[in-house]
Amino acid sequence: MATTTVNAAKVAEGDKLIAEAEKCLKTNWLKWNADLDGAAHAFDKAALCFRNAKALDKSKDAYERAAEIYYRNHALFSAGKSLEQAANLCKEQGRMEDSSECLERASAMYHESGHADTAGQVLRKAAKLVEAISPRKAAQYYLSTAELHETEEKYRDAASAVRYAVSMYTRARE
Repeated sequence: MATTTVNAAKVAEGDKLIAEAEKCLKTNWLKWNADLDGAAHAFDKAALCFRNAKALDKSKDAYERAAEIYYRNHALFSAGKSLEQAANLCKEQGRMEDSSECLERASAMYHESGHADTAGQVLRKAAKLVEAISPRKAAQYYLSTAELHETEEKYRDAASAVRYAVSMYTRARE
């Protein structure tokens, strides 16, 4: 019984942080620019509160909002991190397709921020998630991973990713 009140308290704390983040985003005639740093930080804290309260859908939404704000603020690596957290929540819920899509978006953020190696690792993680349910999609992720490794001149890693892609395409034909 005590855990439900703690959970409700954490959800209420998360809701309060969401309201604080929304307030940071508002502008008026005295405040011309939105406080993007404050909003992103509040969304991240809210997501953590929701996660601790086991309100995983609300937590995922808060992480995605934080990623959106980080992107608007040109903090692409942080946006990728938030999207990775959202993907982890989807994975916990057994929603592998949603998780892989979040990881794909996170990879794009990492790549855009100049961290191609991290982008490749995240795409490989996305491929592993969908291997069983969608081998063709996994193969596409592996091929994208190979391209990223090739741009970084990591040819062994690129060759390994291509082998996995071939394996997935073979599995898809069976």
